[in-house]
Amino acid sequence: MLSQEVHNNITPMLPSEETLLIILQSQPGNQNNLVPN
Repeated sequence: MLSQEVHNNITPMLPSEETLLIILQSQPGNQNNLVPN
């Protein structure tokens, strides 16, 4: 039970690929450069 509770608390803090993509797209000048340099 404790490990499940910790898992539920940590999981929302981990950025998903979708979140990372949104962050990349929101950065100025990165709309046409989504590949990390």
